[in-house]
Amino acid sequence: MPLSDILKGKVVSCKLDHTIKDAADHMKAEDVGAMLVVDEAGKPVGICTDRDIVLRCVCDGVSLDDKVSDIMTRTLATVKQSAGIQDVIRLMRDREIRRVPVVDESGKAVGLISFGDIVGLLAKELSDISTATPVDVAA
Repeated sequence: MPLSDILKGKVVSCKLDHTIKDAADHMKAEDVGAMLVVDEAGKPVGICTDRDIVLRCVCDGVSLDDKVSDIMTRTLATVKQSAGIQDVIRLMRDREIRRVPVVDESGKAVGLISFGDIVGLLAKELSDISTATPVDVAA
């Protein structure tokens, strides 16, 4: 199954120069735990999670008025939207990450796949299998 089949509507993102407070407010409004940080062309250059904000601002004392670029994770592993679920699972396992930005052929962000998205998809697939009606096969 291609990722385009399970990507949710819009990409939740902010720009490099947004403040951490702006990013946190946007994440709260969108009810997400992570947000892509994109450049002017819409290409992902980092990711900021609720955990990043807690650890760096609350624990380390970074000001909420600082730029989101000061606390974001810069090393991104992305996949193209034509990739399959197996590719994402393998990448998550190999890189020990729970969120993977999805990009189009030009590198522009089109979505973010989370571990939870994959678990939800697999749970639905397993449920469908368990409730399927056997098909009679002619001998």
